[in-house]
Amino acid sequence: MKAELLIELGLTKNEAIVYLTLLRLGESKTGEIIKEARFKSGKLYNVLDSLIEKGLVAFVVKNNVKYYQAQNPKKLQEYIKSQKKDLEEKEKDLLKKMPELNSLYSGRKELCQVKVYEGVEGIRTALFYFLDKIPKNSIIELYGSNDEVERDIILRWRQYDEICKEKKIKTRIIMTVISKKGREIRKRQKDSKMYKFLKGTDVSNFMICKNIVLFFNFKQPNCILIENTEYAKQFKELFQFLWNNAKNL
Repeated sequence: MKAELLIELGLTKNEAIVYLTLLRLGESKTGEIIKEARFKSGKLYNVLDSLIEKGLVAFVVKNNVKYYQAQNPKKLQEYIKSQKKDLEEKEKDLLKKMPELNSLYSGRKELCQVKVYEGVEGIRTALFYFLDKIPKNSIIELYGSNDEVERDIILRWRQYDEICKEKKIKTRIIMTVISKKGREIRKRQKDSKMYKFLKGTDVSNFMICKNIVLFFNFKQPNCILIENTEYAKQFKELFQFLWNNAKNL
């Protein structure tokens, strides 16, 4: 038998080697174990003490000399059962302490994750990540939609629309440039109230939902994703201010 099996059962590598050595040798002195297992004497005594504590090894003293012997392998079953019981007790203790641990976790300072995505495919990768992270029935807030710029094609591809439909995601959109035709089309839509117009330049384009903010640069093109509750909160407040000052279509 290889030591790996005993290691999987919870023994250390050294414990597994010594136990298997004693199974082969039978009752043995430390010198015999050292020779067979190729162990250093200093390490061996610690390993033997550990195995004795686990009930897997016993010893007798003859003429002031200790002889060690591996216990019946059935003891391994008892050891596993005791480990299982110990784990169950630890799990119970952990459940009692979970409220305190959760309190510490919720009170910690949130990390600010920033990622940069390059190119059209990079932007779409960021959007897929964005949509995957936000829950169903969310409302996305988007500033800077522009009817007269080809870059909006990046945001209008079938997979994006399908995911939004599947997750029942809606979008509040502030348009900065809109054509007459685009205005008429949107007025006839059921979700026309989700659109507003605020005359501006095609400089700042951002999208927010939950704790994620996306910034778009369509001239490069690239995208910066910030995942942080505080940043998202600030930009939600900015979007709401702009929404309140924007005009209905």
